[in-house]
Amino acid sequence: MARQPRFVVPGQLHLLRQRGHDGEPIVRDSEDRRRWLDALRDTASTHRVVVHGWCLDDDEFRLLARPPDGIALSRMVQDLGRRYVAAFNLRHGRRGTLWDGRFRCAAIQPGPRELVALAFVEHRGTHDAASSSAPHHLGLRLDPWLDDPPAYWALGNTPFDRQHAWRSRLEQGLGAAETASVERALRSGIPLADPAWLRELQPLTRLRLFPRPRGRPRRAATNGAG
Repeated sequence: MARQPRFVVPGQLHLLRQRGHDGEPIVRDSEDRRRWLDALRDTASTHRVVVHGWCLDDDEFRLLARPPDGIALSRMVQDLGRRYVAAFNLRHGRRGTLWDGRFRCAAIQPGPRELVALAFVEHRGTHDAASSSAPHHLGLRLDPWLDDPPAYWALGNTPFDRQHAWRSRLEQGLGAAETASVERALRSGIPLADPAWLRELQPLTRLRLFPRPRGRPRRAATNGAG
């Protein structure tokens, strides 16, 4: 079966997730984490992808990023994989792929959904500087290479206001409905968006952004007796 085309909207935020093969760890120690983050910074810069947030778990990584065109995300992840996986395999005496197939991604509608996506990325790495970008958004460190998403700037007029609001948001966590909507977007590749934005995007992709109507299609009416 042909692979479903990945739908990328140039200039818009995208949520991205890449898991380890068969649930295996993709990092084993602090040196792996440093190498992965170095590779992310370098490849994002090379491909002009703006990174707004990241999280590196033992068995997956998640990003909130803005690509300049339709192919930059794929090229960045491929470049990241070539650089990081080769070093990881060499360090740990292993061979073969590290990833569980293709990465998943979904475009994010500007506005409140940006914060849902950022919370999905950061909520498990609130205080660990080696695990996510959360400390940057909480004012615990400064990462000049990161770009805060517009919805984060709207949280307050001062850095303290924004950091306080974001701490409350992370402590609140994601509700079941929010988590389900994000997981559905990543699984399907359909943007995390309201119907109006999906209608605007539909002409840009062969991916069906709306579900097919249920039931049999209506038969066309016929004129006259049969």
